Amino acid sequence: MASSPYVRSAVCAALLLVSLPAFAHGGGWLARCLDDADSRLSDAECYAEYVNRLKREQSGLLRRITTALSRPGPAETDYPQALERLNKTQAHWRTYIKSDCSIISNVFGGGNAIGFAEETCLIEHYRSRNAQLKRLKSDYLDIK
Repeated sequence: MASSPYVRSAVCAALLLVSLPAFAHGGGWLARCLDDADSRLSDAECYAEYVNRLKREQSGLLRRITTALSRPGPAETDYPQALERLNKTQAHWRTYIKSDCSIISNVFGGGNAIGFAEETCLIEHYRSRNAQLKRLKSDYLDIK
């Protein structure tokens, strides 16, 4: 049985509303910002600023990893090759998240919560990638 676009939009909106409190109850800067927000516009500003913070964190991680990989590594390692692969992987990752998060606008349709859905998608991807980069930095490159 096919559902109407309105039903799909309503389901997406309901799922979005269920997922938003997960960030708010997780503590940290975003939760405090959302607690202080007094409008949907303020909420949107919180999400946008949080994505920007995650992007800045990622830039810092990549800068430190790139610096480490630009130096000679231990015996039997190939840091130049690792750096090249990191750069390619990062470029592919950026393309992937752009495409993945745009799926939401394709299936969500109209509505005023779409911005939150896409921001939530970006937050999930940035949190995950930043955690991967932190593990690479600390577990494999021994960067504190």
